[in-house]
Amino acid sequence: PPRSTLFPYTTLFRSLFDVARLWLKERGVTAMRGPANPSVNDEWGLLIDGFDDPPTLLMTYNPRYYAQLIENAGLKKVKDMYAYSLHDERVMTERLIRVTEAIRQREGMTFRTLDMKNFKREVELIKYLYNAAWQYNWGAVPMTDEEFDAMAKDLKPIVDPELIIIAEFKGKPIGFALSVPDLNMALKYNRSGR
Repeated sequence: PPRSTLFPYTTLFRSLFDVARLWLKERGVTAMRGPANPSVNDEWGLLIDGFDDPPTLLMTYNPRYYAQLIENAGLKKVKDMYAYSLHDERVMTERLIRVTEAIRQREGMTFRTLDMKNFKREVELIKYLYNAAWQYNWGAVPMTDEEFDAMAKDLKPIVDPELIIIAEFKGKPIGFALSVPDLNMALKYNRSGR
């Protein structure tokens, strides 16, 4: 809604946050952090820019006016989080390919795609790499085996193994990059809901 019509929403949001503050205070909690679903391993934060782009899979999307409502409720931003939209023609440039090949040869790096025949083993490897790397991020909590396995199960039907790259240094896995197709683009034109 336009800013002039936010008043009833402002009161509702403030009441909601006041109840949450009181509930937390009664339990000895002195700070609130969010929006979070339910941790930084899931969609987290508030979209404040990029409303010209459509919602994308696994990314936060909310109405533009939420930021104002949350600020009106007395909360403030403490961290900027970024998401990037990458396209083949801007990422896989000749220069990047040339530099990557030189590093690969000089450092003994190898890159491979996901082995779908050994999906369970690959999930265990990615789980280990994810938790090892993610532990240094702000607000990080380790992803449990159950959480990771549930996400892997949900993503398996849409995974393109060519879009999951595992980096190895002298035969030891050291990192990965995961990209998934944005199903929202297909669903946008699926009026039947099937």
